[in-house]
Amino acid sequence: MNRMICRVTVLAAGLALSLAACERKPNPHVLAVPIVGEGSTFSAPLYKVWVNRYYANTGQEVIYTASGSSQGVDAVITGRAVFGGTDAPLTAEQLERTGGVVQIPTTLGAIAIVHNVAGAPTNLQLTPAVLAGIFLCEITDWHDERITGINPGLMLLPERIEVVHRSDGSGTTKVLTEYLSKVSPAWRERIGSSNTVEWPCGTSAKGNDGVMHAVKRTPASIGYVALNFARVARLPVAAIGTRGGQFVEPSLDSVTAAAAAAVTLGLDPLQTIVDVEGDDAYPISTFSYIVVRRDLRDGAEARALAHFLWWAVTDGQSYSSMLHYATLPPAVVAYAEQQIQAMLGKGGQPILAADVDTK
Repeated sequence: MNRMICRVTVLAAGLALSLAACERKPNPHVLAVPIVGEGSTFSAPLYKVWVNRYYANTGQEVIYTASGSSQGVDAVITGRAVFGGTDAPLTAEQLERTGGVVQIPTTLGAIAIVHNVAGAPTNLQLTPAVLAGIFLCEITDWHDERITGINPGLMLLPERIEVVHRSDGSGTTKVLTEYLSKVSPAWRERIGSSNTVEWPCGTSAKGNDGVMHAVKRTPASIGYVALNFARVARLPVAAIGTRGGQFVEPSLDSVTAAAAAAVTLGLDPLQTIVDVEGDDAYPISTFSYIVVRRDLRDGAEARALAHFLWWAVTDGQSYSSMLHYATLPPAVVAYAEQQIQAMLGKGGQPILAADVDTK
């Protein structure tokens, strides 16, 4: 029986989403076993909706575990999972370890600077220099004149700043530290950019959800999470200064503006889009990716995975905005499709021909 009516309720980062009734279509590429992936916690809320919706539509089960970007890449390297989620393109070292891979941009999001500051429930503004100074632990009090000077309307109390950062290997950390390295020579020289760094101070928590909860329960704290997690926890987010001196909060519009500026500059989706030009572009925006070995030995599994990924970068984009992710621009969708078509199955043959009907 090929038709069925279904309703799926998904819990994504604490947000219950009831998906509409669906009609399962015949799919000759459904496996009897699940397709297994793990990685990015940044994109996990969207991926969890995708896997539930895709199962409802096709009957193909996909399992995704939010373990962190470093774990996602490691899972592909070791063969623990067939795909990995990461919020930053692979480094040269990772590429050498994985061999041939494809890196498929799947969504766009913002890394929000969240805080729990008395006297600043909303409208906190931070310049790039001040943000770097806080995470470098050179600015240690919320009443520091470098903060109060750019927030004249807020009643900031003389409280010690409590920094919260990730404990695990994190693409979210990689993107934030890449931004800080671009805007702060001191950060670039002392700390640098990586999935894990030696933080000068602060407490650590695992995953976006761990940082979210730590900031929520710690007075005078500041941290960084995917925008979805900030919205679910109802944490205030800071507006970050742009190159032109404007202050921009993370939102669907400001993330989309960052992606549009990157496309205008001719940047491909494997290049950073932090600190791009544009007074309406949120400076700490990023693509998120799924990484797959280019040459997959199991032809049936490879084809089922390719069809899921094709659906994710096309039809799956319709679920992005409800979870505070931006949809991929058309040029990036085309790039993602090219990457999927570059996947090879048994004997080195393309899994999907360029003209195949992937719907």
